[in-house]
Amino acid sequence: MNGIDLLRIEDGSLQRYCQRMHRLEMRRLRSRHLNGEGGFSIATSRSILLDQLLQSVYHTLSRKSSLPGSSSGLPFPGVWIAIGEYGCLELSPRSSVDLLILLKSNPQSGLDEAVEDIRLMLQSSGIRLQVTVASSKECLHRALNSTSFGVKLLLARYIAGDASQFKDLMQRFRANI
Repeated sequence: MNGIDLLRIEDGSLQRYCQRMHRLEMRRLRSRHLNGEGGFSIATSRSILLDQLLQSVYHTLSRKSSLPGSSSGLPFPGVWIAIGEYGCLELSPRSSVDLLILLKSNPQSGLDEAVEDIRLMLQSSGIRLQVTVASSKECLHRALNSTSFGVKLLLARYIAGDASQFKDLMQRFRANI
């Protein structure tokens, strides 16, 4: 089963679901803004919309199968974490979405292809997704050596996956800064 086969749900494709949901909710956000609602509220609502879409993708993939090429039988991958302006709920309508996929160990074979499939699927919905895949150790090293990544990690917010792994990363990160 390739990455594209994983992106299906029973009542149609996951891609069509994401496209419909994103288009509908972006129209609602635009309408709310044109009716006087403030920018911060709109940015927060867009972030929450993307949380829901990414959680749908994550949970669909987790239910469907293991990562392609994985011998471990683990569900599709790691912890999904919002970082940067997406992490702090300040995502403007045209901003790209920064997603960190936190793994317990080094990436498994097939992960790059699966992540690219997800990125392309969401791009077809009008969502520009920037994905970083790393282990906790790699995240900490990167955050300590790159101010921009460190700031993005300061603004991190849990989306889906093992919440205890996310909490552990954040505790270790805060202890090192």
